[in-house]
Amino acid sequence: MTATESRTEDQKLIPEKPRDAFYARFSSRKRRLILLVVCSGVILTPVADTIYLPSLTFVERDLDASQLLVSLTVALYILIVGFLPLVTGPLSERYGRRAVMLPSVAFFVACSVGAAFSPSIDVLLALRALQACGVCATMVIGQAIVSDVYPDQERGFAFGFFGISVQVGPVLGPIIGGALAEWKTWRSTFIFVAAIGALVLLLEIFFLPETNHYTIQQVNLKSGNEPIAGTIPRPKFEPPWYPLSFYRFPLVAWLSWSIGVAMSSMFLTTVILPIVMTTIYKFDQWQAGLVFLPYGVASMIGSNLGGLVSHRLQAKFGVCESQLLSFVIGVYCMVPGLAVFAWLGEVYLAAAIAATTPVGFGASFMISGAMSYVTQAYPQNFGAALSSVSVGQFGLSFFVIFFGPMARTVVGTSWLFTFMAGLISISLLPGAIWTGVFLSRSSRGTTPLSVN
Repeated sequence: MTATESRTEDQKLIPEKPRDAFYARFSSRKRRLILLVVCSGVILTPVADTIYLPSLTFVERDLDASQLLVSLTVALYILIVGFLPLVTGPLSERYGRRAVMLPSVAFFVACSVGAAFSPSIDVLLALRALQACGVCATMVIGQAIVSDVYPDQERGFAFGFFGISVQVGPVLGPIIGGALAEWKTWRSTFIFVAAIGALVLLLEIFFLPETNHYTIQQVNLKSGNEPIAGTIPRPKFEPPWYPLSFYRFPLVAWLSWSIGVAMSSMFLTTVILPIVMTTIYKFDQWQAGLVFLPYGVASMIGSNLGGLVSHRLQAKFGVCESQLLSFVIGVYCMVPGLAVFAWLGEVYLAAAIAATTPVGFGASFMISGAMSYVTQAYPQNFGAALSSVSVGQFGLSFFVIFFGPMARTVVGTSWLFTFMAGLISISLLPGAIWTGVFLSRSSRGTTPLSVN
């Protein structure tokens, strides 16, 4: 099946939606306010993930838990954040954004408070899982709300601002978490995210209107008014496994795997880094938090540059598949970074800190390019297509984060990260082969190779 045929097939799955009249309901000022409220909620997901990373070794001591179980509190959170949007996204399409978002954030706040008072690792594991169930709605429904209120020509700016909000979390989370844990204990980090979550909930209650087009239309009709923009069919609740059907396209399956390897390597670095800092270099928790600053800033820059470069590549070569050439840059950054961390990270402090910078930059650069490609390759079903890639990302990350610390105790940091560097190189090989063929055909003026 060619790329054009696969996209044509996908475009038949969801009918064209009349949107202009709905966009006109939101003034520019109202859109900006909605965007700010949405982005304040989106920050919760990465902050809740990273805020207590500097305290992992202290959680082990306080709860008398193994490193494996403490790592599971991070891995389980990531797994649920990646998979549950397969349910919450469709629910918001069917019943409205507010009907799903508000209870989810309230549930997140309650679970965060509970996590702060966990008496054992078992309770903390359960509450971390429930915490993820609540917070995951902010990301997927936030993206849907942006699409609800911004027309196509203005959506690039909105999603760019949305993306910056996502990237702020890995920068601020560990720094704030390390300082709080040093001042009080690691439990204070959960009180902090609960307080931020409560503030976000208040903002959503008072300043976030319903934006789902179908829900707005139904309320309008029940009030006896004329339809806003013709007939909008009732959204069909697709089964949670529907996005997995996109794995029938080889390129989507490859993207899911390769981006999963890149993201899991990045997450593994963020889990092992504070362990190395606190056990080998004897850092305090606030110092371990500051170590994440270069990594977080590099990730932010990589994400923004990845999207920019991928769009320029498409403009140059004329087909959306050319955006995947950005993977080459990502690989050239990640592999040396992982190798330096593997063999010098436990010997030289500067090497350990510096190595995380290309890892964060390279992974974010590739992920941004891949997401940009998917949204343009499957314009009518980009939500489901993105979900299929996310399943691979977060599913593989779960296993790597869970088993990574245990593997480190067996084979050591050097061979663990050498393995991850090699896995990235091998996983990206199909893309490298395709890149060579693509450039060759493009230089000869022939039709680009279809990869689907």
